[in-house]
Parts: sequence; structure tokens; C-alpha cells
Amino acid sequence: MKSNINLNKFIFLFVLIFILISSRNVFPQELDLTPYLKKIEAGNKEEVISKIPELKQVYPNSHSLIYLEGLITEDGEKAFQVYKSLVDKYPNSKYADGAIYRIYTYFLAVDKTDKADFYLNRLKTEYPQSPYIGLTKRVTFKENTKPTVKTEESKTNPKVKEKTVDKEYKFTIQAGAFTRKENALKLKTDFDKAGYFSQVVDKSVGGSLFHVVNVGKFASEEEAKSFLAVINSKFKLQGWVVRLE
Repeated sequence: MKSNINLNKFIFLFVLIFILISSRNVFPQELDLTPYLKKIEAGNKEEVISKIPELKQVYPNSHSLIYLEGLITEDGEKAFQVYKSLVDKYPNSKYADGAIYRIYTYFLAVDKTDKADFYLNRLKTEYPQSPYIGLTKRVTFKENTKPTVKTEESKTNPKVKEKTVDKEYKFTIQAGAFTRKENALKLKTDFDKAGYFSQVVDKSVGGSLFHVVNVGKFASEEEAKSFLAVINSKFKLQGWVVRLE
């Protein structure tokens, strides 16, 4: 009789442990972003970046951590991919609407209005109660282009030479957008060393500041497109042609 009681206790403990382990897998522990957001606001982004590998070990399936990664990713295109992965994997996350909003502002900054409109519509349709919808109505767009020094004309790619002053340039290649200006200036330096005209344009959209790098000036869209493949291949980029304003 006593052995049966002990057996029942053992079975009960085994089942309890199994339930606890299973519940941890179904409902993984979530990361509290508050202290990390405060560090970012205080200008300690590098400290947060250094913590990411450790956090990934502790919170391997955390949608909060994915959102945090997006916040500290300084390349706009890469940040878009991070935010998109959050929305795709965890559409019910409390950060999903925030991720879509940041994708929306990024595409506005890089003049991809069709994609910006797509994500704005997705925000309104899938998250109709989101406070970010109200923010989109008050999105401000400011652009500040500083004069740049013309670089030495390219000898190997005559299509991007600074031609006659009366030439009307209508297109350029947008090579990237960064939240950290040092990264934008580094890419511009690479273009300068290669002999290509380039400039950094600061664009503020919805409270986010992007440093957009443009390279080349072209009279026609066809001319710009023909050089786009050269730029993308040579510098391992995913640039696109935009109209000069």
C-alpha cells in the first residue's frame, strides 16, 4: 500500500515537472525592454549592442528582443529586415504595430512611397487600435542637404562624370540610409575614393533621422539604371534609382 502511495507521488511530480517545462516552451519568458530603451535614450546604444549576444542566449524566442535589435540597427535596409521578421513571425506581438510604423517611416525617408503606403495601409487594417496610426497623421518630413565637394571625375565610368554645367540632371542612385551618420559618411568616402560624385542627405521622418547616401547624377532614368548594376555589384549594395528634387 505504501509503495503505491510513493508511486502516485512520483507520477504526480513527474507530470508537474513536465507541465512546467512544456509551459515554458509554449510561453517563453519575455524580455523587459524598459531598461534598454532608457539606455538608448541616454545615448548608451553601444552598451545595449554589447548585451545582444547574451540576451539571445537567455531569450531565444523573444519578440521584444527582435524589436530591440531593430532599434539598434543603424542601416535602414537591415533594420527593415529585422522589423519585417518580427511582424512575420509574431503578428500578435505588442511591438508589431511599432515595427510596421518604423518600416513606414523608413520607406518615406528613402522615397519609396509605394512601399510606405503599403505598410501604412497594413498598419491601419491589421492594427486599427494602434496609437501609431495617429502618429502617421502628424508625420513631418524635413530635408537638409549640405553642399558637397565635387570629387575627381571618374575615368573608368564616364557616365557618372560631372559633365557640362548646363546639363540638367534629373536622377541619382540612392545607395543606403543610416541612422548613424558615421556609417553614411563612410559609404560616401568609399564613393569619393572611387571617383564618384556623392552626397549625404539628412531626412527627418516621424521623429526618426535618416542619413541618406546618394551617388551619381544622371540626365535620364535609363542612364541611371545602367550604372545602378555597377554600383550594386562593386559595393555590394541594394541601391535604387530616384528622381532628384
